Amino acid sequence: MDEHIMKVQFYDAELGWIVGVCGTVLKTTDGGATWVPYSIGGSAIYSAYFLDDHSGWAIGPLGRIVFTEDGGESWTEQTSSTTELLRTVYFVSATHGWIVGLDGKILRTINGGTNWDNISLATPLDLRAVYFFDENNGYLVGGGGKIFKTTNGGDTWDELVTGTDRDLWSIEFTSPTEGWVTGNDIILHTTDGFTWSSYLFNENLILESIDFTTSATGWTVGSNGVILKTDDTGMNWLHQDRGLGTTFTSTYFTSASIGWTVGIEGKILHTEDGGSHWEEQTSATENSLYSVHFEDDYYGWVSGDGGTILKTETGGTSWIPVSSGTGQPLEALYFTDPSNGWAVGWSGTVLRYDGTSWSPQISVTTEPLYSVFIMTGTSGFKGWAVGDNGTIIMTDDGTTWRLPTGPVPTTMRLKSVVFTDELHGWAVGYNGVVLQSDDGGNTWVLRTDITTSSPQSVFFLSPTEGWIAGMDGLILQTNDGGLNWEKQYSQIYGPINSIFFTSSTEGWAVGNAGTIISTVPVVEKITREDTSNPKDYALMMNYPNPFNQTTTIQFQIPRLSEVNIRIIDINGRMIESLVNKVISDGNYSVIWNAAKVSSGIYFIRMESGNFNTVRKCVLLK
Repeated sequence: MDEHIMKVQFYDAELGWIVGVCGTVLKTTDGGATWVPYSIGGSAIYSAYFLDDHSGWAIGPLGRIVFTEDGGESWTEQTSSTTELLRTVYFVSATHGWIVGLDGKILRTINGGTNWDNISLATPLDLRAVYFFDENNGYLVGGGGKIFKTTNGGDTWDELVTGTDRDLWSIEFTSPTEGWVTGNDIILHTTDGFTWSSYLFNENLILESIDFTTSATGWTVGSNGVILKTDDTGMNWLHQDRGLGTTFTSTYFTSASIGWTVGIEGKILHTEDGGSHWEEQTSATENSLYSVHFEDDYYGWVSGDGGTILKTETGGTSWIPVSSGTGQPLEALYFTDPSNGWAVGWSGTVLRYDGTSWSPQISVTTEPLYSVFIMTGTSGFKGWAVGDNGTIIMTDDGTTWRLPTGPVPTTMRLKSVVFTDELHGWAVGYNGVVLQSDDGGNTWVLRTDITTSSPQSVFFLSPTEGWIAGMDGLILQTNDGGLNWEKQYSQIYGPINSIFFTSSTEGWAVGNAGTIISTVPVVEKITREDTSNPKDYALMMNYPNPFNQTTTIQFQIPRLSEVNIRIIDINGRMIESLVNKVISDGNYSVIWNAAKVSSGIYFIRMESGNFNTVRKCVLLK
């Protein structure tokens, strides 16, 4: 399968399905020895559920629901009455099923999907998973550590106490009372269906799925190809295998060409061609690295687990360990010049570099800190750091730290902070938290109008132009200082941990499973074919296909619309944007010149309003 796999499900030892994000379905009847491809078609697919050997449902963005009665060979659309992103679908019988998604969206059917009723939560929460025992008793999990339980089929939901605000992704029960939930570096366990104990990790893991064969033996899988197994009801979890994709945590560029990316297990990568090629540098540590900062093309720093701080004066050809004086994980560092730097980490750790050595500063919190930003103000250094439980601390001189004078309107984990000048700043974190300050960080306003996903990184290039990145491939951009934010298409379905720009058109973002993406310039070569007025949206198959270097893509739109046509590779990365503009109704064509890409399978994605479809093409050189 040449696309991102979203769902694997086996009905028995022989019969199973794989569903890909572009709508491809593979079916096996011999335990996976051979697979037969089918196509759902249309827009992306995020999840699927098969009730038996013939009945199944698949869901995706813009409220899409499709249904099969022949084991996936053919699919029909069902009406959802929503345009929200739908994440998970679950059925307990041929008639009763539930779907959950963004903004607290819950859909329920009692007739096999002929009709879907909206029974959504009042709170705009990002819901990730749903599980039911029967037609009445079930659970929901989502962002911010939320778990809900119903005993009446979803008419009402009671929130359970979990003791965490970490995002939750998956739920599994082996009996009506014993179950498990996985999330960001956490596994929760209940033996009564109400109270939950937790098993915590410190590996930047996003555990996205869990399955138990008995009450004692289970597996969970997630980011960076991790597979964990327990044989003692979750008391201990051991690594079984680890995939090839590295979780990247931070990236920094000194120019449009030269940059570095760091990640877990001491990984440091370097590029000198804008990210087209990356070479691994020797870090001399196996500790996970969380932050990278460079002053120029040669002088840089990295921080990470166990108080790790590395320094280079050669652009990374050699990295030298530097004593930090602490064993705490150091989540972030920031330099204003070679002689002045700060690092923050767990237990409220704040360190200061004076050009010679690192020394601790007096902190006003014991909460873990995940981000720090320092600037040279009119009267000296000014800085801010953010962390767990809505923690924000600030300094007016680079030495003494204090709390804001006003209350912080969240208790969620804050992951990133940035200021565009001494007054105007932003902080982002779990469960859709975006905070804005216009008085130097003394008071903060919670912006509930921006996203319900979980931002992980915020970056501003100027007082007006900035980006927010996070879970589910989230990238938002503003050109008016944060008054309005527009979604950008990352083509990534996992988390983005860090985003960085050197200009309005040159930026990079990194995440889990080896994700490194960069901006792609828009090249529009559109030709209107005729003056007729189409009745529907359509994306025709490109011709020729297969092709050598150039191919023509025809499309039609029935009304004045914003049209986006992009080329995507088999790893989900955007290769080129062919069309990105508002166009009047008509029949059009655009030529893709693939001279700069290698032979292989690519996807042509067209999005316009509620229309979203994908075509497959093959480049042969």
